[in-house]
Amino acid sequence: MGKLINCHSYVEKMRAGIPLDDGDRDGWLASLQNLIRQKIDAGQNAIPACSALKQKYRERLQQDRPHHVGNFLDCVASRAKTITPAEAAHHSIMIGHLGSIAMKLGRKVRWNPQAQRFVNDPEADRLLSRPMRGAWSI
Repeated sequence: MGKLINCHSYVEKMRAGIPLDDGDRDGWLASLQNLIRQKIDAGQNAIPACSALKQKYRERLQQDRPHHVGNFLDCVASRAKTITPAEAAHHSIMIGHLGSIAMKLGRKVRWNPQAQRFVNDPEADRLLSRPMRGAWSI
């Protein structure tokens, strides 16, 4: 997404080895914030990701967006859809869980996303959940 809204002059400045400052990034952040708002207003997911994004930039991008916890509680009462579907969170975190399972097993694993199971690997499948405590069950 960043390539779509990078100004040509910023690219040239970076190519010349001149670091961008907050003033340079202001227009980029405004464009990105607007794009996120458009996606959310259209009922689409908008999750910007950048490991080098400063905290103050992340906070700016979150302005004018409903807080997820508050939105979730509102949706419980209204039965409306949340701003971020549970499936988006599930798919986002699953790669970490799969990596953790592979590390615990000390080997590569193969995942079937449609079945939500490992391919021919009951040992890995057992690590997808753990025994529930007490009278709890699903």
